[in-house]
Amino acid sequence: MMAFTAYGVLSSADVLLVKHYFLPEQAGIFSKAAMVARMVLFLPGPVCAAMFPKVTSVGESSSATRHTLFKAMVVTGLIMAAMGVFCLVFPGFLLKIFVKEVQPGQIEVLRGMALAMAPLTLVAVQLNYELAQRRFRIMIPLLICAGGYLLGVMQWHETLLQVVGVLGVATVAALLGCLVFLRGSGK
Repeated sequence: MMAFTAYGVLSSADVLLVKHYFLPEQAGIFSKAAMVARMVLFLPGPVCAAMFPKVTSVGESSSATRHTLFKAMVVTGLIMAAMGVFCLVFPGFLLKIFVKEVQPGQIEVLRGMALAMAPLTLVAVQLNYELAQRRFRIMIPLLICAGGYLLGVMQWHETLLQVVGVLGVATVAALLGCLVFLRGSGK
């Protein structure tokens, strides 16, 4: 639960934090752009669901389960990259489709949130793999990064893009931390 709570803070606390620190109009602009950017995070989700039965049936980190993890990371990375590029290149188009209008500042927030959320797609794959293998050390970097994210936003919240930047730093750190724990547990 702690690992998923930390992951939940990283993947969805942004809207609550923005509502707390900004005016309702700014929070509305942010939440609409963040909702569209979440496509980068949630579209690759079925890859985790497909990987889970294959790695839990063995119960240990064999070469076959590590191969399944590698394939899941590659497929997730490709989906994430395609959606990320789409969000970066066509942000106005996506906003018009999903929220019917583009307000000042939304394009920058959407682009920033797409980049900030991208590492979490790979973290989700690693998190599901590690927990399926009954290894819980992965929660350590997630808890540290979630706490760092909350503390960072408490410190830097003058603009919406500062919140996005703090999230980006936290998610990259989470990905790197999870990779370190994943590498150490693969033996």
